[in-house]
Amino acid sequence: MDAPLQAHTIVLVDSTDRFEARHRRKLRAVLARERARLGQYDRLTIMRLNVRRPQEPAILFSRCLPRPPEQTNPLFENARMA
Repeated sequence: MDAPLQAHTIVLVDSTDRFEARHRRKLRAVLARERARLGQYDRLTIMRLNVRRPQEPAILFSRCLPRPPEQTNPLFENARMA
């Protein structure tokens, strides 16, 4: 999209300590909730703190939420890919 982002949600995961199963479940729930709150073309970025370089978190995922498949233009867009 050739317009500035309306919203950019960043989830910073502190994985410097080992995750237990309950931590993973909580993280999945938070990510699902944040994903559900996104509007069209909003960006979601998931970053993880690095133990050796905490000032340089690693980007695990960063994508914009595309238009719903039923709103794609079949002449120029692939609904299945959306």
